[in-house]
Amino acid sequence: MPRPQFRRGLLEPKNEFARRFFGHVAPTLRLFRGVSGGLTFLHPQEGPQPVNTVESLFGKIPDLVDVVETRPARGQMPEQDVDSALSWDEVRWIYASENMDMLPVLTAAVLEPVVIPKADGSLALSKVGYNPGSGIYYHVPAPRKPLEPSESLVHLTTCFSGVPFADEGWRNNILAWLLSAVVYDPLLESPLLSIDGNNRGIGKSSLAQALGVILTGSAPAPLDASRGDELTKGIGTRFAEGQRFLFIDNLSLTDGKSYRNERLASLLTSGHSKRVRQLGFSRSVSQTGVLVVITFNSGKLDTDLATRALTSKLYSEVSKPMVPYCLHYAMQHRAEIYSELLGLALRGPPITPIDKYPNFRYRRFLAFTAPRIEKHFGNLSISEISVLDDLAQEVFSWGLDHVGEVFGASEFLRAVTHAGQGLPRYPALSEKFLNIISERGRLVSAGRFLSAHSGHTEFQEPGKGILLSVVKEATKDSGASYRFSEVNNGPQE
Repeated sequence: MPRPQFRRGLLEPKNEFARRFFGHVAPTLRLFRGVSGGLTFLHPQEGPQPVNTVESLFGKIPDLVDVVETRPARGQMPEQDVDSALSWDEVRWIYASENMDMLPVLTAAVLEPVVIPKADGSLALSKVGYNPGSGIYYHVPAPRKPLEPSESLVHLTTCFSGVPFADEGWRNNILAWLLSAVVYDPLLESPLLSIDGNNRGIGKSSLAQALGVILTGSAPAPLDASRGDELTKGIGTRFAEGQRFLFIDNLSLTDGKSYRNERLASLLTSGHSKRVRQLGFSRSVSQTGVLVVITFNSGKLDTDLATRALTSKLYSEVSKPMVPYCLHYAMQHRAEIYSELLGLALRGPPITPIDKYPNFRYRRFLAFTAPRIEKHFGNLSISEISVLDDLAQEVFSWGLDHVGEVFGASEFLRAVTHAGQGLPRYPALSEKFLNIISERGRLVSAGRFLSAHSGHTEFQEPGKGILLSVVKEATKDSGASYRFSEVNNGPQE
């Protein structure tokens, strides 16, 4: 569409000037407003470009309109139209105007097609260009052709065949998370993906980067999570650049501590459109469909993050070559893998409620991914208790040292809250119970905690784990008794 002609009105009120500008620009579908504010410019060749400052908008004006003004008659020269340019003040009027709501809404700008749920529950593929119903703009840079769904699953399966997953369920969690990422549904939130491994150098970072390549076309650079302000700054920068894939690599956890990040936990539950304040600026930036991946070795998450996470566990006693190397395979066959994800998403059932895994909080994620993944790959690995929850890890760590012993809540409470020399061995459990002032309250809490974890098996390595069981139920005269026992029939390497 050619650029419209916009005539300057030098004596025009600011609000009317801005309203007239947006009226000229809106039909061109080159400038959009976001659901949570902000502007995006769609360059015909280069694609979506965030417009987060007056200076940025000023530079886009020549691509949006041809500015003219009327030169008054002078002497023998008649009145005539001449080329002109908007001043800084005029662009500021536009940027600050409430008339911005005249622009079409852009919920997401994507470089690959996405699956969109329709009002009748069916699923559709986004078309090239602006999709008014969903507010998605799908940009295909020349000379590329639009991707089409594929019925194959060969490349999706092959890409991860060399990754040392502890069992197939952990692989299936990866596939489910990938599948949800090609769906644009404001009600379908993807959980935090945590990739945990028992050793260094077994492929956690490569796996995370392969996911980034498949979904965005490039290997993501990791964010600095050493301090909260640095993480917020990094997220703000990614959002300002239009990126939705956030990667935190090799979290360093010392002294038995669990990873705790209140800002990240809050971000994960802030809805489909997530907003952070840009440090150093008096403004915020937002992004939709945000995907977060973290990696660490034998890690623990505090409860806030653990309940927001989907885990994949890698296990290998030694570091060895990954064949095929998932990152290189993803780079070589990215289009085929993405097309297979689209095909898998579109040929599944509508999004309907699911009864499986009742304690997993991301219900729509499960409703969409579980039927599709389980039909072709097998069950997901989702426990009633998160395997990365610091409290769960510590209780089973204590149990590993007391297999076969019968104990009550009082013995357990004394053991896990006793500091001994230096820092407590079970910091999360110590904090949980010692924050309760009453001794009686601590004992009741410990009993309830053990009962909540009874019947659950924690696998320390493939095929070997421990089970917490109730030996004797509580009576009015005495508390319950418990025992940890070995289990050797679990997932195999």
